[in-house]
Amino acid sequence: MKNLHVFLILSMIGIAIYANSFQNDFVWDDEYLITNNTHVQSPSMDNALQFFKDNLGKHGQDENNFYRPLQELSYMINYAVWGLNPPGFHLTNLVLHLLAAFLLFLVIVELSGNRIAALAASSIYLVHPLNIEAVAYIAGRADCLMGVFFLAAFYLYMKENNIILSSLFFILALLSKEIAIMLPAILIFTNGI
Repeated sequence: MKNLHVFLILSMIGIAIYANSFQNDFVWDDEYLITNNTHVQSPSMDNALQFFKDNLGKHGQDENNFYRPLQELSYMINYAVWGLNPPGFHLTNLVLHLLAAFLLFLVIVELSGNRIAALAASSIYLVHPLNIEAVAYIAGRADCLMGVFFLAAFYLYMKENNIILSSLFFILALLSKEIAIMLPAILIFTNGI
């Protein structure tokens, strides 16, 4: 089974599970993060750079203590492509989740050498109910972004022993969601096994 086949299998499963989210509108936090966020709706380099200076949602009139500039930057890109069309934002969340599931497959293959077990585990990750909020709720995108960058960093370190690229993806994961700080401890633990 080639990697392309695995990605297609995971994509079919993901689309079957999450396609119904495309009909959902913007809700709750989506309002201050996207629909009322003047910086997201005015794509420019100045506004993009401002995300790296401010807390999440500041320009949507509801500031909090989270520092997640890549989350807002991804909304800006979505807005530039889709406008205020929720299905486009939901599609991005699904694509990110599919990429994370595929990267998880690659990581497990690298750790175990068992492609069938890796496909089973990544399929469970893909459909697990704990991930529904991250995929179906647009404001949950931080989890999807962090997952992609975290797993890419993990894979590059384990497979390629590429410290520079792995560090770059680790930084991107940190700029997506704070929990990515766990990666160094996980790498130390997996190398000790």
